Amino acid sequence: MKRILDEFKMGFNVLVRTGVMIYNYLGTVILASIFWSLTTTPLLLWAVASVNTGEWSVIITSLPIYALGAVPTAAALHMVNKAFHKEDVSPLDFFRGIKRFFLRSYALGFLFLLIIGIMLFDLLFFWTSPSILFNIIGGIWVYVTLYVVFVGYYLLGFLVEQDVGLRKVIRRSALVVLDNFFFSIVVTLMFAIVIAASFIAPVFFLLTGGALAFVIQNSTAAILKKYGAYEMRPGEYGGYEGPVEDDWKGLPDPLKNPEFYGMTEDEVRAFQEQRRKRRLRKDD
Repeated sequence: MKRILDEFKMGFNVLVRTGVMIYNYLGTVILASIFWSLTTTPLLLWAVASVNTGEWSVIITSLPIYALGAVPTAAALHMVNKAFHKEDVSPLDFFRGIKRFFLRSYALGFLFLLIIGIMLFDLLFFWTSPSILFNIIGGIWVYVTLYVVFVGYYLLGFLVEQDVGLRKVIRRSALVVLDNFFFSIVVTLMFAIVIAASFIAPVFFLLTGGALAFVIQNSTAAILKKYGAYEMRPGEYGGYEGPVEDDWKGLPDPLKNPEFYGMTEDEVRAFQEQRRKRRLRKDD
């Protein structure tokens, strides 16, 4: 029970921090959202039109088009990621994000939609079957489908934050959800708040892309900090001389940090000294 409560506590800390960061980086949020809206609106219109046809063949063959939505989302996340790491952000960063993550984000988007489509088809089959056994399997299948949806939350986050290959992104996202299922429920709530705000007050639509990117960024960072895998960058918390090749290891347990995302001065000094020794190939 304590572990579940800790996950919910971490989730609501991220929710509050996300709201604060959206306010503090409102310019970046609006800028990212404008570019995101311009590139995703045609895809949304196509999706609505294809669904309205009622033809499954049209919907299925449009899957590669739907998957393009992951590309501007990754580009908006790239802008937000730079702001999160206290780096300068410019409009060109959106297009740099598209160039840098196009193939990988598109592949992740397509794979995710394909798997979700199969899961939903199976779910419909189990629920509409006259067999009680299939109905029971359908109930279990709901949790499997939720798991896949939750995995999708972290795919682009790991891709942009760690800039790794598809296999590592998928593997890490899958492992994270296994160990943080209830935290992922709070992430669902954050996504729902942003989307609901966009529908209730159209003016918030101008914040949708950037706000969703901050939800993804803060959720990913919280997970990395939980496992001591958050990677500092040049200039952060005093900075250091260039990035360090460090695939999945990083800072000590950040949950001991009362500021949650920050670091104490002692932790900063210890971290920098450890990295300095590693660069010089000295023993700790």
